[in-house]
Amino acid sequence: MSKLGQTIVLIGVAMGLSLGIPWPSQAAVVKLSVGVSQANTIWQTSPPAFAKVTRWADIGLSVLIGRVSLGFGTTIVDFQTMKIKYPPSFSLSAGVGIARLFDVLLTAGGSVVITPSDNWIGWSLGVGLTRPLIGGVEASSGVGIETTRGAPGYSPGTNIHVYFGVSWSWRLL
Repeated sequence: MSKLGQTIVLIGVAMGLSLGIPWPSQAAVVKLSVGVSQANTIWQTSPPAFAKVTRWADIGLSVLIGRVSLGFGTTIVDFQTMKIKYPPSFSLSAGVGIARLFDVLLTAGGSVVITPSDNWIGWSLGVGLTRPLIGGVEASSGVGIETTRGAPGYSPGTNIHVYFGVSWSWRLL
């Protein structure tokens, strides 16, 4: 089975497992978010396929339906070079809320990051915690595993990473 197929199956299993957990229902919500993130690689295959630390700013659009979230985003600044990210990278993500304790949400999900200009694709699965702060600001952290098939000038490989982020969201619908 391909890596994309494995990702889809794992997301489906996580969503299926979470269906038995009571959750307040809600109508669909559409949000526009701007955020900054950092991922630290704690293990990776050799030769290294990923940077040890990656920092970026991005903008995204997400749809929340009950516990399920679907998102699309693009990187706008690469903080390694401190330049506008051109050519851009795009991400597609899906996640499901598994549990909520007070105002902290535990999620599981997957994403794919695509840099069309380099023909580079990375698949990621992970779990994370999200906590609202004030005024539409959220803090998130988690752990994930990412795989890439490589591209011209980039090694294929897999990594395990931790990530941290802060985002500011505006509800559109």
